[in-house]
Amino acid sequence: MHEFHLLRRIVQLMEELAQQQGRGRPVLIRLRVSRDAHLAQHSLHDLQALFRLAAQGTIAERATLSLTLVSTEDTCLRCGTPLPASAEGLCSGCGLIRTQDLEEADMFIQDVEWEEPLD
Repeated sequence: MHEFHLLRRIVQLMEELAQQQGRGRPVLIRLRVSRDAHLAQHSLHDLQALFRLAAQGTIAERATLSLTLVSTEDTCLRCGTPLPASAEGLCSGCGLIRTQDLEEADMFIQDVEWEEPLD
């Protein structure tokens, strides 16, 4: 199942970030997802259940997902800046390089809320 592997990769990224940056546990993971992405075809409830399974026994096991669906045709998927349909080059909001591959990207992690680390 493609969704499980994608959510498992998010869990792995949370573990890497927590270790590299000395963070606590992730509490809320905000994702920006293309409306056209396969992931967007599932309910948030179903994705939460699959995420809980992917995160079981990890630092992210109590985290919640938040999804914002965006149209990749008129906004930057990473930051949401409005873009002309023919825009090429850099997004004026975040500097994302707009290439064919990046325009077709399904998802970005927008941000993460973390618990304070235990000393």
